[in-house]
Amino acid sequence: MTLSLFQNFAQWFFFLQPVFTSEALTHRTFTTMSLSLNWNQLKAKLGEKKTSQQPNKVQKKSKNVLRPKIVKKAVSVRNETPNVNENTISSPKNQEASVLEYALWKTDSAQKLDLSIGKGTRRDIVPDHRKLSIGKFIAMDCEFVGVGEKDRSALARVSIVNMYGVVILDEYVRPKERVTDWRTWVSGVSPHHMKSAITFEEAQERVEKLMKDRTLVGHSLKNDMKALQLGLKGVQVEDTSMITEFRELAKGKAPSLRRLCQTLLQLEIQTGQHSSVEDAQATMALYRLYRWHKQNKKSMVSLPAVPQKNT
Repeated sequence: MTLSLFQNFAQWFFFLQPVFTSEALTHRTFTTMSLSLNWNQLKAKLGEKKTSQQPNKVQKKSKNVLRPKIVKKAVSVRNETPNVNENTISSPKNQEASVLEYALWKTDSAQKLDLSIGKGTRRDIVPDHRKLSIGKFIAMDCEFVGVGEKDRSALARVSIVNMYGVVILDEYVRPKERVTDWRTWVSGVSPHHMKSAITFEEAQERVEKLMKDRTLVGHSLKNDMKALQLGLKGVQVEDTSMITEFRELAKGKAPSLRRLCQTLLQLEIQTGQHSSVEDAQATMALYRLYRWHKQNKKSMVSLPAVPQKNT
């Protein structure tokens, strides 16, 4: 009986095995199909998202391609003086000229300097390249500050003008030593001027180039040349403090620039802070006056005497 039951079970098992196997296969197949379908849907969504983002990337890339390249150019903050190798220099036509500056410009070198013509602007004058050129005669003046323990004088500004008062060089100069006294009340130089100042070596080189093959006019030039550490050997010099006729007017003494201008030009200068540009123009005016008297053989004895007090 036991054997009979076992045989019946075996028959039923082999009979139902295809069914179970078919159902398992069907279930497995369905599961695989479901996973495949889900994976395909996920891939489709990812593909759509990637496609929707692609134009933005292209657009961003195109912006980078079309973006103009900006090239930064160096800008100079400092005003450059005319190149000494050039024949002419620029004229400030719109700037109002002082009585001294206007007289220097207006009066021809062959004429006697006349400061009674008043003042005006460079625009009032017909452009004259001859007057704009550096020329053979230049006048120089310097301003100094105190340096070191003994408050020695050091160059802080140098100005040079031509025969007609046109500025061809005007630069603040950075002293090589520590400044102990700016002397602003007389020199007009302050610490803020050093922001645009040139080096001592550059000032020295530019002055030396301008002096070459020219007549240098100045007042007590030895002080300026000492500060510049330049010699006068081989340089044609006209020092208004050493001109015999001017010294005779001061009874043999070296007259001050201010007194000479008061007496011979009826001109007031150095009433406050000094300007090396104005002093250089005044020196040139005095030299032109002397030169005119000499060329025309006019005596300067008739000119009023310079007061004895030299300040």
